[in-house]
Amino acid sequence: MNKAQILEAMTTEREHFYDLLKPLSEEQICQPALVGGWSVKDVLAHLTAWEHRCAFWIIDGLCNKTPHLPEEGYTWEEIDRLNHDTYLDYEERSWESILNEAQAVHRHFYERLENISEEDILSPDRFPWTEGKSLVPFIAANTYDHFREHTAQVWEWMSQNTNLIQ
Repeated sequence: MNKAQILEAMTTEREHFYDLLKPLSEEQICQPALVGGWSVKDVLAHLTAWEHRCAFWIIDGLCNKTPHLPEEGYTWEEIDRLNHDTYLDYEERSWESILNEAQAVHRHFYERLENISEEDILSPDRFPWTEGKSLVPFIAANTYDHFREHTAQVWEWMSQNTNLIQ
């Protein structure tokens, strides 16, 4: 993948997710009916938190810092705890607040990637913390692949509950 394809995938998968939500009311979006008792609102908060983390990993890398992966105070083995703690951080926030943050985080990350050289994104040796990988798998896992995964989850829930569509 090149930079243009990455940016396109980010936009496309995000649009698919938002398009899926169009027929849902805010009440339905906030209903804790998904796996683990999450709501669609919680899923978007989760997606936003991971996109935000990834953006800061890259910013740290560009500043010649080694980011804390996945986040300071957590290891990859504690990913479930991190996701749960993220859920708790966002659970009381309104749908509008989460939606606004999601849009701002995405816009910031997208613009950041637009301004990074393609070589910085694609070179497997650019950042020591990527351990010989380019930024592509990090970007994919925290943007378009992640959105695709949760779009499928929300679609499954919606298709099993035809009353969700107004």
